[in-house]
Amino acid sequence: MMRTEFLTDDSERSLAPFFSPPLLSATATGLYIVGCVLLLFWPRQELFRFIGTNSEPLLFFQVFSTAALVQAYLNLRCGRGEMVKQDDLPYFRKEVSTHETERNFLRYGLKGFLLHTIFLILPFLPLLLVASSISGVSAAVFAEAVSVLWITSLLCRVFGFFVYLLWGRLSYAGYLTVRVFGILLLFATAAYSAALNPLLLLYHMNKGVQNPLQDSYRIYVAAAACAILLLTVIDNVLVSKNVRTEKTE
Repeated sequence: MMRTEFLTDDSERSLAPFFSPPLLSATATGLYIVGCVLLLFWPRQELFRFIGTNSEPLLFFQVFSTAALVQAYLNLRCGRGEMVKQDDLPYFRKEVSTHETERNFLRYGLKGFLLHTIFLILPFLPLLLVASSISGVSAAVFAEAVSVLWITSLLCRVFGFFVYLLWGRLSYAGYLTVRVFGILLLFATAAYSAALNPLLLLYHMNKGVQNPLQDSYRIYVAAAACAILLLTVIDNVLVSKNVRTEKTE
């Protein structure tokens, strides 16, 4: 029987419960930001006028890239356990053992991460669909862009959990590490190629670059999948070690 405390337990015993008030509030704020970007950059002329000038509206890129930033931020914080109710003042908080560190990671934690990353993207889909439609993006490109969002979100989630396993929820080093990782992943990698940067890849999708786009998309997905696999193995080893330690105590 699969345990589902990540759905029902909104205490500090769960790293990122689906319906915790802080997470719902942060998600609503993210939706508001993406919605504002959609309205702010809504093209003032019809799509056929862009086609006539051999250009494309960038609404797809602007909305998707904003959603990617929001998803990365949410999942880095969720992975590190920052999205739970904390009633105590910062100086009086204590580390609390979580369900994710007490159970088999592949059977519990990873399943929760997979479900939760999808769950967090779902509310954004209507806005993403509108942006894709206005920009004249095909259904295939839309699906690829959503997959980029999801795999980036999952990468951030397992990395955030890795940082949590190293330093816990209250460490300032962990707080800085997840944010530096987000900056490196979303911005610093743009100095190299779209194959390493999700935002640049989304931009190329909007511009309709064909052959290089397909190569970049495959490379990015493969690279992100390898990173996720590596972090999953490391997380599983660290959690298994923690479980064995608790059993011997």
